[in-house]
Amino acid sequence: MKQHQDARGSQHGFALIMSLMILFALMALAGALMLVTQSEVLESASYRNMAQARYAAEAGAQATMNWLLYSYTAPTSAQLSSYNLNTYPVEDSATSNPIVLSAMTSVSSNYPDSTQQSAFNSALNDASVPGLGIAASYQVTAKLLSMNASAVTWLGGTGGAIQTWQITSQANVAGIRSTQVQVTMNIQRTGTPIFAYGVEALGTACQSVYLSGGKVDSWNSTAGSYSATHQNSGATLATNGNLTMSGGSALVYGAISNSSNITVGNCPDGITNNVGGTPWLGLNALSKPLTAAAPDAPNPMTPNTNINSFSNTCWGASPAGCTVLSSTSIKIAPGSYGNLTSNSNIHLSAGTYYFNSVSLIGGSVTLDSYPVVINLGGNGISGGGTLFTLNSSTTINDGGIPSNLQIVSAAGAGLSSPPVISTSSSLPMYAVVYAPNAYVHLTGSSQFLGAVIGLNVTSDNSGGLSYDLALQNGLSSPGPYYPISFSRSKF
Repeated sequence: MKQHQDARGSQHGFALIMSLMILFALMALAGALMLVTQSEVLESASYRNMAQARYAAEAGAQATMNWLLYSYTAPTSAQLSSYNLNTYPVEDSATSNPIVLSAMTSVSSNYPDSTQQSAFNSALNDASVPGLGIAASYQVTAKLLSMNASAVTWLGGTGGAIQTWQITSQANVAGIRSTQVQVTMNIQRTGTPIFAYGVEALGTACQSVYLSGGKVDSWNSTAGSYSATHQNSGATLATNGNLTMSGGSALVYGAISNSSNITVGNCPDGITNNVGGTPWLGLNALSKPLTAAAPDAPNPMTPNTNINSFSNTCWGASPAGCTVLSSTSIKIAPGSYGNLTSNSNIHLSAGTYYFNSVSLIGGSVTLDSYPVVINLGGNGISGGGTLFTLNSSTTINDGGIPSNLQIVSAAGAGLSSPPVISTSSSLPMYAVVYAPNAYVHLTGSSQFLGAVIGLNVTSDNSGGLSYDLALQNGLSSPGPYYPISFSRSKF
C-alpha cells in the first residue's frame, strides 16, 4: 500500500515539473512572439518612413526640375564670362569651383547670379510635402553639368540655354525612427534646331523662294572657315509654296523640299525651273507645311521715332545708350531705340538691340562681343515698308560666324504685303535672319553665309548663299527637361 502511494506521489511530482516546463516554454514562446511582433512593427514603421522619405525626396527632385523649366532664367550673353563652359561640370571662371544652386543648409551656393540663387533657395529649402500623412520636407541642390549657350532667347519661354543639371534631393521624415533618403537625378534639356534649312519660306504663293544669282552650297563654321570647309552638297531649301530658279548661275547643291500637295496658280508642282537641266541634287515633299513661331516682339514696343547717326556722331545731345568712342567710331549699348539711319562706324556688344527699323547706308558695324541680336519692332511700318536695309558700302565685322549676328522680327503679321529685310553687301556677310512675316531680299555682289527664314525669300546676289551646317547643332529653341539618370540612397 505504501509503495503504491509513493509511486503516485512521484507521478504527481513529475507532472508538476512537466507543467512548469511547458509553462516556461509557452512564456518563452509568447515572449518571442511579442519580440517578433515588436520587431515587425518597428520594421514596418521604418519601411513606411523610408517610403515616405523616398516619395518626399523624389518630390523635391521633380519640384527642382519644374523650377528650372518655369522659373529659372539662364545667363545672359553679358554674364557668360563668369562660366567656364569647357569643363564638366561647368565651373565658375573666377574660382574654378563647380556651379551650384543650393537650397540645402549643409551645401554652399556657387552660382554667379545672386538673384537666381535667392529665388532657388526661397522656393526649395525645407519645402514641405503634403499628402504623406506625416511631416516631411526636402532640401535640394542643382549642379550645372554642361551648357550650350547658343540657344535662342527670342522665341519666348525662360531659360534660353540647353543645359544638363544634376539634382540632389534630401528628404527627412520624423517618426519612431527618423529617416533620411537622398535621390540624385540628372536632367537634360532638349532643343530643336531653328535653322534646319539654309532657306525656309513660309509663303504659299508662286516665287515664295526666288533664286536668280549665284550658287547655293554649304559649309561648317565649327570646323573652320568657308574656304576650308565649303562643299557642293548639304544646301537644303524648303518652302510651302513655289520655288523659282532663273539665270544661268542659279544652282542648288542640295535638296529642295516643298509641299507638293499645294497647288498655286501656274506652278502646281512647287518648282519652276527656268535654268534648264537639273540645277539641284534632289527634290523632296514636305510631310507637313512649314511653321515658324513669331519671335518675341519688343516689350514695350519700339518707338516710331527717327534717330540719325552720321559721320561717327550720336543722335541728339548726349543720347542714352550711345557713346562717341573717337573721331572714327561710336558705340551703342544694348537697349530699345527708334528708327536708326546711319553711315557711322558703329560698335555693338553682346546683347539684344530693339530697333524699330535699321538703315545702314555706309560705314561699318563691328561686333565687339557675341552674340548680338537685332530685334526689329516695325511699329508703324506698313506693308512693303523697310525693316532693315544694309547698303553695299557698309561692312559687317562679326567674327565670321553666322550665329554671332541674329536679325529677328515678328513684324508683318496681318499686312497685305510683307515688310522688307534687305541686305546688299560687297563683302561676305555672316548672319542669320528669322522673320516669318517678312520678305527677305539678299542682294549685292558678295556671298551671304548663314541661314534665312522668311515669308518670302529672294536671293539674287551674284555671290550666292552658303548654309552654315553648324546651325543644325547650334541655335536651338529650348524644349522640356527629361531625366537621363536616377539613383537613390538611404542614410
